Amino acid sequence: MTVLLNKGRVMPAKRRLTMRHLRQMLRLAGDGTSAREIAQRLGIARSTVQDNLKRAAAAELSWPLPGDLTDDALENRLFARAGVKQGQRDCPSRTGRNWRRS
Repeated sequence: MTVLLNKGRVMPAKRRLTMRHLRQMLRLAGDGTSAREIAQRLGIARSTVQDNLKRAAAAELSWPLPGDLTDDALENRLFARAGVKQGQRDCPSRTGRNWRRS
């Protein structure tokens, strides 16, 4: 599935970013490039750039990244939430609880 952007540019819809894109994003941001320019250069949405830069700031990551930071470690720092396994979510049928807060 693709989305046609203004000026005839085409961008894939909802594709997952590669670690290469994330590293380039952090490098460009570290060089002072705007989120809009990063998005144009990488062919992704500006909001995706902004969201990922917020994640990086929350994880205390900035450019240059540590040399020993692997792609798996980078992904875990950016996307993993403490105490929650990715792909897991509490639901009433497993926990016996109601969704409503008391």
